[in-house]
Amino acid sequence: MDTIHKPSKPSSSEAVFSTFGFVHKITTFEKTARFQFSDSDTASTAKDALDGRSIPRYLIPELGPCILNITYSAHTDLTVKFHSHRSRDYTNPLLPVTPSAIDASGQIHFRWHHKK
Repeated sequence: MDTIHKPSKPSSSEAVFSTFGFVHKITTFEKTARFQFSDSDTASTAKDALDGRSIPRYLIPELGPCILNITYSAHTDLTVKFHSHRSRDYTNPLLPVTPSAIDASGQIHFRWHHKK
């Protein structure tokens, strides 16, 4: 699923989209973010609920208020080669971590999910 909006951090966007199900992977670009869910039904539920919706500033502080324009992606599987400020693979904790994914305290912030 593609989401068109201002750039944001994967962890902030994940907080909004994970409401609808397990977010496997996220990649963000200048004006686009891609989210990979467990299945197409979960992606459809998220799209139906969020497309055209305004996301308040407190949910994604680095964006401020924004309106989501969500479309389905032609990609069936996102490729994440490393964890960074622009990409996360919540299914693979063994990927390398770039310095941009580490905050000033030296901590790496990920929200790991367990499959049920």
